[in-house]
Amino acid sequence: MRFTYKHIFSSSAFVLVAEIFERFTRFVLVVFSARLLGDVEYGKFAFALAFTGIFFIIADGGIHQLLMREIAKTPENMKKLIGNGLFLKMFLALFTAICIYVIGRLT
Repeated sequence: MRFTYKHIFSSSAFVLVAEIFERFTRFVLVVFSARLLGDVEYGKFAFALAFTGIFFIIADGGIHQLLMREIAKTPENMKKLIGNGLFLKMFLALFTAICIYVIGRLT
């Protein structure tokens, strides 16, 4: 499949619009949750989000980017690659959940 400038531009525009929508939605949710919860409860909520957000780096582990690159190179191995990637992501998610629980209990 040959990519044309029109195809690349439309794909890039779609990603840009999705990113803008996601950031706007996140901003609105933060404003409303801060108003609804109050300062102390929102502080606890923000801490919990930041604390668990740190561990999402471990949960992903760069597997998504690696899968996309390998599938683009060898599309005939797509089922095998997705299966292996799903297994790795489930393992890393379990490991991350255990880490969050243990470190949360220690603090």
